[in-house]
Amino acid sequence: MSLARRHFRPDLIELRLDFIRGLDIEKLETIKGRLRGNEILTIRSRKEGGHITVSDRERLRLIRYVINQLKPSIMDIEISTIQKYPFLLQDLKRSNTKLVASFHDLQGTKSEEYLRNIMSFVPYELKSSLYAVKIVSKARRLEDNLKLLNLYRGGPSKLVAFCLGKLGVPSRILAFYFGAPFGYASLPREPVASGQLDIEVMRRLLKP
Repeated sequence: MSLARRHFRPDLIELRLDFIRGLDIEKLETIKGRLRGNEILTIRSRKEGGHITVSDRERLRLIRYVINQLKPSIMDIEISTIQKYPFLLQDLKRSNTKLVASFHDLQGTKSEEYLRNIMSFVPYELKSSLYAVKIVSKARRLEDNLKLLNLYRGGPSKLVAFCLGKLGVPSRILAFYFGAPFGYASLPREPVASGQLDIEVMRRLLKP
């Protein structure tokens, strides 16, 4: 984390807490007081590509601890999780934590209509605190990039939509030109998702 801040100076840093082996409350407590305000904290579900091994009930407990005790500036939570546990919206509101409401399909890219239905979810109780809606799916063919990029037309102003996989690389770059407020890049040689570019390559490709 310090290396990323010191050398690469990203605007945002996603902390994938689900990558921490044996994640529990005790390990989360070590983070308390060390957040600087530009982190997106994530405990991704296994269904949507996470590495967490605990039960759904325990993952919910960990998410609520992060929100209520660590009080991060931004928290990424799956749309499906918020729909299942709507009381999380109140937790977010009380802690003044902004939400990235996300959807990830690692199997492939469904129809644009299907994706728009997913994207239409907006937690109205938290609308003023919504940081972004994130829609991501794996590209099985180059045309899948267009499905994700088309979502920017008529979509929410704070939309981040792109494809995973080698075939999805074009959408990661083009998303910025379609209005994405931010994107995802890794440290050099440390990708955490298929098709993810490292921060140096991303900056070179986006340089005016």
